[in-house]
Amino acid sequence: MEYFLASKKDLDNCVRMRLLYILEESENLDNDTKLSLEKTLKDYFSRRLNKDVFCFMAKEDNKVIGMAVLLIIERPASVSMINGLCGEVLSVIVDKDYRNRGIAYNIMSNLISFSKEKELCRINLKATSKGLPLYKKLGFIEHPYKCTEMSYFIKEV
Repeated sequence: MEYFLASKKDLDNCVRMRLLYILEESENLDNDTKLSLEKTLKDYFSRRLNKDVFCFMAKEDNKVIGMAVLLIIERPASVSMINGLCGEVLSVIVDKDYRNRGIAYNIMSNLISFSKEKELCRINLKATSKGLPLYKKLGFIEHPYKCTEMSYFIKEV
């Protein structure tokens, strides 16, 4: 198993793995939506890969079988983020045939090490019930925030 940070030559795999993640989370996507997502993702990763978006990958037999995406965000400094740098983990995915072999753990360990090197103050993520045990094992904690996380949807999905 090879673990590595994606480069521009891995753009197609970034797109493919993100789509795999989306398809597992979303049911009944029509072909037009899939094609639109693929085009948008290719543009996104082309512009942002290794600038503020980093894809950590696992490869076996020359096939990428796992990925986690780290988005680095700079915010105004605060008590909990003196330098304002934090990370947001997106799209942790391992191909179904390779699950329960520690691959996601190793990918996330690499992501955490990289985040420490970049001096991020914290890494945030939203965990599914399936991913929660992994993230707790890695040292992520649930926050009892004084606020409730909310969203305002500009465009309904």
